Amino acid sequence: MRTDDNSEITNLLARYCLALDHDDVDSWVALFLPEATYEVYGRTFTGHDGLREMMADAPGGLHLGGPPVIELVDDDRARTQQDLLFIDRGTGEMRSAVYDDELVRTDAGWRIATRRCRFIGPDGLADHPPRPDTSLRDELAILRTLSAYCRLCDDGEFAALVEHFTPDGVIAFGDDVASGRAELLAWFERRQTPDRRGKHLTLNPIVELTGRRAHVVSDFVFLRVVGGAPKPMIAGRYLDDLSYDGSRWLIERRDITLMPSAPA
Repeated sequence: MRTDDNSEITNLLARYCLALDHDDVDSWVALFLPEATYEVYGRTFTGHDGLREMMADAPGGLHLGGPPVIELVDDDRARTQQDLLFIDRGTGEMRSAVYDDELVRTDAGWRIATRRCRFIGPDGLADHPPRPDTSLRDELAILRTLSAYCRLCDDGEFAALVEHFTPDGVIAFGDDVASGRAELLAWFERRQTPDRRGKHLTLNPIVELTGRRAHVVSDFVFLRVVGGAPKPMIAGRYLDDLSYDGSRWLIERRDITLMPSAPA
């Protein structure tokens, strides 16, 4: 290995990270041999066209590469291993990985011949990253859906309100039941006329998550202005089933029960 090979290879791997961070796919592809292979997520991408295909679906973010370990194979070949921390620019999620590379010296300098990316998880290195724990984010998103229900209902924005239900969503208040967004819209318009509106307050929610579904039990109080002051009119409990449609949490079914009257 020439005396400057170590710095040239280190620079090559640094340029790899910076090109991705700057969305400069052309400069990134140029760091590979034309016949290079890239193994990631259990798939192999071959050649410059394959690399471009891979990047078409890849999330953008920050690639923080650690110092590489460089091993000389012969005068024109080397192996490297390097740790990586990736931070998704859209979600802020972090993934840690290890790159294993085979490099070849060309007239234009060192280039990547093969790269394998494996992710660091609880059980060691794997082809796929561990699934992130999204329970806190999901719970906050669910509470936002339930809050939007109250706000939109109180403001009479029923067309927007029913969009927080699944297309076949159900609401049931005793025997008064509506199913599907068209019925839901008519249900709210009938029950929440301007003279009957007030403020819905959702309290004490308990969220139980099971994958992409959730069950929520919460209390509610409905206030209306009487004699110039807010007065509690009814109180009770919401029993909600929700599901995630790929972008947001929607109500599949809401059952409304009233607080029982105290015995005389």
